[in-house]
Amino acid sequence: MSSPNTNIQKRRKKEFETLLNLSNKIATQDNPESLLTTIVNSCCNLLSVKSGFIYLYDTLKNELELIYESGNPDYVGIRLQIGEGIAGKVAHSLEPFIVDDYSNWDKRSSKFDNIDIGAVAEVPMQYSGQLIGVLGVQEFKPRKRHFTRRELDLLQILSAHASAALHNAHMLSRYEHEVEKRKDTEKRLKDSLRRFEELINSVEGIVWEADPATLRFTFVSRKAERLLGYPLSEWVSRENFRESHLHPEDRETAVSFLKNAVKRGKDCEFSYRMIHAGGQTVWLREIVNLVKFKSEIQQIRGIIFDITEMKMLEEKIRLREKHFWTLFENAPDAVFLAEPESGAILNANKQAVRLTGYSLDELKKMHQSDLHPKEMYQFAIESFQQHAREPVESRMSTPIRSKVLHKSGKIIDVEVAGNTFIVNGKKYLLGIFRCMAATIEIEKELRHSRADYQRIFENAHDAILIFEPQSEKILEVNQRACEIYGFPQKELLGKSLKSISKDVKTGEKRIKTLLRTKESIHFETVHYRRDGSEMYLEINAALIEYKGRQAILSINRDITGRKKAEEEREKLIGELQQALKQVKTLRGLLPICSNCKRIRDDDGYWQQIEVYIGEHSDAEFTHGLCVDCAKNLYPDMNFDEPAEN
Repeated sequence: MSSPNTNIQKRRKKEFETLLNLSNKIATQDNPESLLTTIVNSCCNLLSVKSGFIYLYDTLKNELELIYESGNPDYVGIRLQIGEGIAGKVAHSLEPFIVDDYSNWDKRSSKFDNIDIGAVAEVPMQYSGQLIGVLGVQEFKPRKRHFTRRELDLLQILSAHASAALHNAHMLSRYEHEVEKRKDTEKRLKDSLRRFEELINSVEGIVWEADPATLRFTFVSRKAERLLGYPLSEWVSRENFRESHLHPEDRETAVSFLKNAVKRGKDCEFSYRMIHAGGQTVWLREIVNLVKFKSEIQQIRGIIFDITEMKMLEEKIRLREKHFWTLFENAPDAVFLAEPESGAILNANKQAVRLTGYSLDELKKMHQSDLHPKEMYQFAIESFQQHAREPVESRMSTPIRSKVLHKSGKIIDVEVAGNTFIVNGKKYLLGIFRCMAATIEIEKELRHSRADYQRIFENAHDAILIFEPQSEKILEVNQRACEIYGFPQKELLGKSLKSISKDVKTGEKRIKTLLRTKESIHFETVHYRRDGSEMYLEINAALIEYKGRQAILSINRDITGRKKAEEEREKLIGELQQALKQVKTLRGLLPICSNCKRIRDDDGYWQQIEVYIGEHSDAEFTHGLCVDCAKNLYPDMNFDEPAEN
């Protein structure tokens, strides 16, 4: 029979082996969650209980949180204040504690009232003197258990190993977390740098950094190469890159301006020109920011914008304004500038001074209504307000007739038009006054000319027609046209020449020729009268402007009689030519014998004259004797009278 000491030694050896195995098992765990399970299960195995738990200390809130419980996991997450319950007491005192009947312990926490807990043993978990948490085991009723001091010591030894393992696992987890956090930070930093770079390169300008001492570029965005054509490496490698590519006229001014700004330590903004790699001039606007630390300039940063289009627009506006004022001063009509709201005259040109008799200074002190006679005051006000209401930059309003009161008291007829426009953000009303004295005289002469023209038009000997080129629709005719065509005027107007023309296609070709060459044409054609009879016409046609549109003026002369006379003459000539074809004639030299009077033909034979003439003409011969021959042949006969055949 073994002695009690031997049994105690065996039990302690077993406890030590168990403790060593559990400690090794705990030491090999590095995952915090699985480590908690291993620690609690190790405690339960070591002390032969069914339930164990761990509280972890929250340093920020100074509380204990039940992080793991093997017997009743529903209570995981419960928090205890320091000093509350057994765990709070152990955390406060940093001493182990045993309660045989927790349900009846007067200092128990109300958070466990719904569970019958019997014996409880809890020990603090510390590492390097710092509280980590509380480790404990417990028995539930009705099982009875009494934890001994020896078991409490074993639990405390295991707690020390568990604390170190938990600390290491926590540190490892924290390290891994830090590593992941660093990786995540690096990733986010790379993403941020990428986004920042994308942002920098998406800016419609050159973002740059430079050394404050040398003004040498240390960084430029990719926009630099696209904007000026030079590679980015050249921007940062050449110390005097900016200066070497500045426009010669801006080189000294731009460099001095930037150096002075750096010297004064003030941000600046300025414009200048640079020469593009392709040779063209580019206008740039640069905003410079000085990065300082304790009043010392550490770096220069800036952004450069391409303002070439804006400069071109400004130049166009400047030239436009210059052109406007040139036209304003040299306009042939009187021109006034006035405020649309008040009607005060702001400016006037030379013709305005001539028209009114007032000096420019006098006009600038006047109201627009002062330009008109008193009886026209209300009309002048209403007309001015009507012009002022016109949309900005709209077309010039329809001119209206008005009167201007000259400084001498003379009243001058004028025609007034106006419109509004904006210069440098201010609205103006432009009024143009045209003296109508010459116009009225011209209108009078024009009326007389029109009357003369109408008399000539109506009394012309030839037919005059005005018609539209495409449709050949007749727009105007004179009385002679009505007479030769046989139509009353109301029927002839609106009728197409195609309906009374014998050769429509030829007429269309001649109209196309007239439209192409713009030169008058002359030709003859045949038209139909109202009764369907034909008449020959001699046409003279030319392009004209008729009531604001293109038209053709045609002067038509009836040559039917002349044409018929010509036809009769041609007929007679033809008949005569036909008669002549039937008449045989002898022409040229005829060789004839001076004695016998025979004629030699073309073959050299001599023929009797009557035979030759009979063959070469339609003449027939009869034979007789002339008086002389008769006397010679018959001297006894009296041949005083002509002999008959």
